[in-house]
Amino acid sequence: MISATVQDICSATSAQVIAPLAAGASCTLRSVDVVIDSRRVQKGSMFVAFIGEHTNGNDYALRAIEAGAACICLTQDASQDLICAAEQNGCVLLRAQNDDAETFLLRLASWWRTQNMHWIVVGITGSCGKTTTKDLCAQALATRYRVHATQGNFNNLIGVPLTILSASAQDEVIVCEMGMNHPGELATLSRVALPCLCVITNIGTSHIGILGSREAIATAKLEIITAIRGYTGSSKTHASEHASAQLPVQKPLPAEIPPMLLLDAHDDFCAYLTRHAQQYEYDNEAGVPAHAGSAHGGSNLRISYIDHGQHAAEPTPAASSSQAASISAGAVCIRTQAPISLDEHGCAHTQLIYADGETHALSMSQPSKAACIDALFALAIADELACDRSAAIRAIEACSCVHMRLEEISRPHKPFIIDDSYNASPASIAQALAVLHHCTGYTRHIAILGEVGELGNQSARLHDYIGAYAAASGVDMLVFVGGEDAKRMVEAARTMGYPAEQLHYVRDVHEAQLRIAPLLRETDAVLVKASRACMLDVFVKGVIQ
Repeated sequence: MISATVQDICSATSAQVIAPLAAGASCTLRSVDVVIDSRRVQKGSMFVAFIGEHTNGNDYALRAIEAGAACICLTQDASQDLICAAEQNGCVLLRAQNDDAETFLLRLASWWRTQNMHWIVVGITGSCGKTTTKDLCAQALATRYRVHATQGNFNNLIGVPLTILSASAQDEVIVCEMGMNHPGELATLSRVALPCLCVITNIGTSHIGILGSREAIATAKLEIITAIRGYTGSSKTHASEHASAQLPVQKPLPAEIPPMLLLDAHDDFCAYLTRHAQQYEYDNEAGVPAHAGSAHGGSNLRISYIDHGQHAAEPTPAASSSQAASISAGAVCIRTQAPISLDEHGCAHTQLIYADGETHALSMSQPSKAACIDALFALAIADELACDRSAAIRAIEACSCVHMRLEEISRPHKPFIIDDSYNASPASIAQALAVLHHCTGYTRHIAILGEVGELGNQSARLHDYIGAYAAASGVDMLVFVGGEDAKRMVEAARTMGYPAEQLHYVRDVHEAQLRIAPLLRETDAVLVKASRACMLDVFVKGVIQ
């Protein structure tokens, strides 16, 4: 929540004051909540009017004034009636430069970040697991700090600025999920957030239809370190009394934290990311020296790893000799001492070992091995910021599932549902099928899988893989939902010899409700997973009602 004069805002964004002209420049906005939805405007809010494909935010400016907005940024001409209403209600009207609401928001967020250099910003990106890693990281860090984190998955060119702008000067750590689907976007977000600690969870196939290859995805993800910077401790940032009062004596926070990139040692693009991060040119415009060995970038960038391998004696991945050679044992900050196992609910259990040899048990309440890997990232960040290890682990173990992300739903006289309908990729479908497989005590295991979006010219090949993998997973019924790509999955399952009587194809969620829902029994375990466009959450709601 920002505090600024109107002059500060105009200087930072090049916006112009429309009304009231006389008092506007000297007006001070205190603890302002910045929103882009007029329905969320409260007394004292700033409303930024975006012009969308179906909705023009400027049409709701009067409603925002009536709701108590202190400031409105317009992106078109203001009517005289609107100006009069603003003057009567003490609301400052601004006009964004070039009527570009996105740039206005990015510039304002960048300014607010520079006003709060005491924040330690953790930037999290990756093809899968960003939101879970962000949530687990925020919970672990909250055992010691006043933490502000991305709400939901507001991780794009609008969501990240809103995350920064909703943080207060009293916050100490900002956990910022950062997504992209085009080159250059993460570089822009990095310049706004100025992260100190960065996580790349993995390199998958999400957005491969836009970026063209996994190598291009890896290159784009690495942009998160464009404006990475070290942190020098200040009197404003320290272990919060409210968080640490009930914990054991905390380790002191280092006076300086060099910038760090955290990677998964077992991701097959780990060596690529390591090599290119070591050669990366850092952004001078963000106040980050570009030359090697500088205070914030170059050789001073630490690259650390999590390791979820099979053996305690293997701190480096065995995927390739070149990858193993790029990772020293000392750079692995946390690893699993034993294989990750799943219980009857698909939740992961393992033994952790930190770089100094200290061991801890970890028992996740969220299903899938992927959630356990995300927890390793979170615990590595928490350890970097000197959180008590036991407290951080307990906080992570207590985290429940995010809605529509491997969310387990049990209702009387209804089938057991694993709702993973928010989004999908080939890799996450494989993880979800593993969770379904480990759900015991049910007479049938059923997978209802929809199409995966943004796969571009690799869509046919990857949907073939999904269909074949699902057929080989041992489920008792397979349902594929969608158009031509869903038909490809059906054909791939048939090619694998999957029984025709257990294989179903439906065109959309409505047909699934009519044909598939009546087939489900209360003794079934049912996985529902697809890209968001398939709207399979509607199917889930219909089944559990």
